[in-house]
Amino acid sequence: MKKTTLALLLSAILSSASAVAEETPSQPNTNIVNITINNIGDDSGLEMGTGSRARGTGSIATGKNSVALGKNAVATGGNETKDSITKKLAENKQRLDEISTAEANTARLLDELQKIRKVEADVIEAGERVKQVRLAKQSAYNVWQDKLNLYNTTKDGAADFLRETQAKIDDLNSRLTGISRIGSIDISSDEGLTKAATQLKSIAEEGTTLNLGVDFYKDYVSSYYKAIGDLRLAYSKRPTYFNYGLYNSSQIQPLNFSRVLAGDGIFKGNILAIYNDLYVAEDKEIVSLHARSDYIEDIGNSGTFIDEKGNINRTYFADDFKDAFNKSSTNLPPINVSTDVITQQEYDNVIERFNAIWNKVEETFNKLKAPFLTGEMRTDLKNNAYRNLINYRINLDKVYYQGKYEETKNTAWLDKKVNANKAYSDLLNQYKVTKSPSTYFSELSVEFANLRDTWIKENITDVEEKNRITTATLTSELEKALGINKNAVAEKQAEIARLKNEADQAKSTYDNTNPSAADIALSQRYEEIMRQLTDKANALKAEQERLQALKDALTLHDLTNVGENAYALGTNALATGTNSLAIGTDTIATGENAIAMGKGSVVTGNNSIAIGVGHNVLGDNSGAFGDPDYIYGDGSYAFGNNNTIGDPNKVHQIGNNTFVLGSNVVTTANNAVILGANSTGADNTVSVGATNNLRKIINVANGQIANKSQDAITGDQIYDILQNATNINVANWQAKLKLGTSTTTQPTTTSDIDIVDSTNTTVTKTTANNKTIFTVNVANDAIKSAIQSDLDTKANVDASNINVTKFAEKLGTGTVSDDDTNLVTGKTVYTAIQQAAINGADVSNKANRDANNLTAQDVANWQEKLGTDKVEANSKQLVTSGAVHSYVRDMNRNTLDQANTYTDMRINGLKQHTDKQIKQLKEETRAGIASAMAMSAIPTISNKRYSVGAGTATFRGESAVAIGLRVKSDKDNAVVSFSASASSNGDIAGAAGFAFGF
Repeated sequence: MKKTTLALLLSAILSSASAVAEETPSQPNTNIVNITINNIGDDSGLEMGTGSRARGTGSIATGKNSVALGKNAVATGGNETKDSITKKLAENKQRLDEISTAEANTARLLDELQKIRKVEADVIEAGERVKQVRLAKQSAYNVWQDKLNLYNTTKDGAADFLRETQAKIDDLNSRLTGISRIGSIDISSDEGLTKAATQLKSIAEEGTTLNLGVDFYKDYVSSYYKAIGDLRLAYSKRPTYFNYGLYNSSQIQPLNFSRVLAGDGIFKGNILAIYNDLYVAEDKEIVSLHARSDYIEDIGNSGTFIDEKGNINRTYFADDFKDAFNKSSTNLPPINVSTDVITQQEYDNVIERFNAIWNKVEETFNKLKAPFLTGEMRTDLKNNAYRNLINYRINLDKVYYQGKYEETKNTAWLDKKVNANKAYSDLLNQYKVTKSPSTYFSELSVEFANLRDTWIKENITDVEEKNRITTATLTSELEKALGINKNAVAEKQAEIARLKNEADQAKSTYDNTNPSAADIALSQRYEEIMRQLTDKANALKAEQERLQALKDALTLHDLTNVGENAYALGTNALATGTNSLAIGTDTIATGENAIAMGKGSVVTGNNSIAIGVGHNVLGDNSGAFGDPDYIYGDGSYAFGNNNTIGDPNKVHQIGNNTFVLGSNVVTTANNAVILGANSTGADNTVSVGATNNLRKIINVANGQIANKSQDAITGDQIYDILQNATNINVANWQAKLKLGTSTTTQPTTTSDIDIVDSTNTTVTKTTANNKTIFTVNVANDAIKSAIQSDLDTKANVDASNINVTKFAEKLGTGTVSDDDTNLVTGKTVYTAIQQAAINGADVSNKANRDANNLTAQDVANWQEKLGTDKVEANSKQLVTSGAVHSYVRDMNRNTLDQANTYTDMRINGLKQHTDKQIKQLKEETRAGIASAMAMSAIPTISNKRYSVGAGTATFRGESAVAIGLRVKSDKDNAVVSFSASASSNGDIAGAAGFAFGF
């Protein structure tokens, strides 16, 4: 059950409901029920029952001694929910206001009617609800049928149109793909291109009035192949956001950029990396240095130098400052004028390196032949390098002079230090700079960006656009020639889809509009109660009839102490049954004494329990443990996962008193015990498996073998019975066959009949019921003598009268050998034994005749050899317990398989229907969330009067796009916003808002 918290409405209702409770308690003989609401704190919910407590946003407790703990938790009774309680409080407020002015004049009538209404309030309210629901259901059915008929009519009427249009669209697609059928033609020449265009024109325009020029098809073919053939290479050359380059018609020359411009517009270092392999002239001459821009800019600064080959380089300094001044270093050491001093030797070493670098500057910049370096830029970069070197020399002299002063204490050195800048001012003026290197590199970055954009436009954008235009043109012209109106098709399909959706929604409304079982039960006496009320109402005067009219329209709901001892703990938990307990998110316990524990578990049966996730227990006195199980029968329990007992369409009817211990068991059996995963069962059975998943029951005690015994017997007992099968109760067989008894014959008439005694017979004549009865007794000796001659030639069953010698001669023809299955005589055996003794034969592994030397394994082997026959009529062979078990099992296999097949078919059908409905609901919900996310993601420009934006979002497989408009007033004191979205399932949503500031 899904509950929506109506926070604003509830706040308004709480205040008004409290007022009603205070104004009306002293009025006697009214139908107004005092409502006490305990609002303890901000975290308290609505408490309307004696001793009730509600804690959590949106929580409600109406039952006596009931507790609701958690967001939207509800502890109530009488099939109430959070929404129904909120609604009834609002209805109470409105109706009470209407009748307050008329109550004084109708006190006596109200007292009489209230006696009936008070006693039969549940019946009246239930009857009204049932009547209204049934009327609403009929109305919903009419709407559904109207919409269904409209949908079917529209769909059938559009079938021919859509079929013809689809055929045209297929023809269109075949013509558009005609370029794939023109064969292998070289379009590099104008002749080949013209040939390909002519063939494509023939394919595309065949059978139509379309007559586009060959030049158009030449453009179409060339742009098509260029788009599918050249764009990949162009895209692979296209630089990323951080890459810019110089472009020409044949190649792309990327330059790596990063931090091109800082936020303040200042050009930063590490901007441009120019590599030798990117700028190579046809004669393979290197035209640029392996040098970064900040290297060029910093020539002459500490750590940046020109090596002996004239290449600009930068190294990092040793930790020891003095190490940088030794003779082996080729670097200019860093200098801190405030703290550093150097010796004469160190000064001379650095001056030597300084002069080497100074002399290389001109040579170095002469080697810079990159095409983007202008004469002015080259001069400024070179002068900047000289200026850096001059400034370095100034600092070098200062620390040298400082060292000399500290060595000699001669202040003349300090004077030189002070005047060091002046000493080089004229030299600095010789190397003036128009623009800084940073400025040049900033300008280059813009130039490179423009070159990049131009190249991308020529090699990617224009190619794609031309291919798009030619394809769109041919498609549009062919649609006209073939008479295809795609808009009409889309509109018709959208109309059919809309009508189907409306019909489905109307059917859902009809299916879900049903009175509750409790209301139906209560409403059985509704007509009688309404007759009594009508009789009372007819006796009243006009004023009384007016008040009765108000009362008939009144729906007054008493929510105080609705339910008792219900506990709802968890978000969206609902407990409505007396003494019910719902613990966990979205749990529901509506049955009396019901317990539901675990997310999403539902218990509607009385005295039932569910512990785990997602259970549904609808049967009474039933239970489910695991997740998730579905129990529809009464008195049934499931321990395990994914079990189903009963049928959701036959709750309380089948699947009763059944016990399941295992998982993935689906059964409708009654009075059954089903053990093990994937087992099946039947009524009044105990099952430990299924036809394709058999299990043994082991370690079973021997049962009693006797008349009327209901015990299970073991294989051991069956084996013993088979061994003693010769112990037959002969007396019972003789009794059944009536051997040696007299025979009574009753003829149909006695006229002219004269029966007399004979040698071996005696006749007795009697009369009864006007009939003459002759009883003929035949002497046993006579019977025996009649068949004695035959009997004398027959052998007795106990072989007491057989001619042993003759039988031995006839039967004893066998030999003592491995493959001889005939009987043998004692003589033959004796001879064989004697011969074996003579030959030293080993008889130690042979069985004794009384089997007293057989081991347990020997017995098992004998049973395997002798007990191989099947259980069937007239068979005289021994059988094993396994053969008996298989025979008994197979007797019911066909019937069980048929039952299982039918059950599986029904369950699969219900599952598919349920899965389809759930999938559709999930898709619609997710699409709605995606639409809301897309609209909320639309950004706005705060300092502009008009702001238009778009947003998109995806949520769990569903997506949506949205557009929005935001308009501010001239004085910036009012804002109007509009937004609309379209989701992947075809739904359109819109929203608008207004705000005014002051």
